[in-house]
Amino acid sequence: MTISMPESLVPVLKRYKAWQSEKRLKLGDLWQKSERVFTTWDGRHGHPEWPSQWFPKFIKKHNLAPISFHGLRHTSATLLIAEGADLKEVSGRLGHANTSTTGNIYAHFLKSADKAAADKLDSAIARARNQRNAK
Repeated sequence: MTISMPESLVPVLKRYKAWQSEKRLKLGDLWQKSERVFTTWDGRHGHPEWPSQWFPKFIKKHNLAPISFHGLRHTSATLLIAEGADLKEVSGRLGHANTSTTGNIYAHFLKSADKAAADKLDSAIARARNQRNAK
């Protein structure tokens, strides 16, 4: 599955790729040819468990609030819902076959997003009433 990446992350990945290219040049023949973005120290494909093992060390090193690697997935989905992304879009990014799966997992947040939407409608109605009364 391929998903789009926010444009704001492109410069970050370009810097990472430049750093990785420097490592590749220093290692010379020891570098294992790989076109992957995230690799082991010598360019080999990383094990699927690797990010989950690496992430807690990264969190601790940078004194960040504790969150699991999988928690980033939930954070992403929650932020998308908070920004008004359609449930079908969020479901697709998460790889859920049905939007009902996404809805069930994020129901608590969808309710607060729905409340926020109702509050926005309330504000729009109040503005329209004020404009009508001002005439």
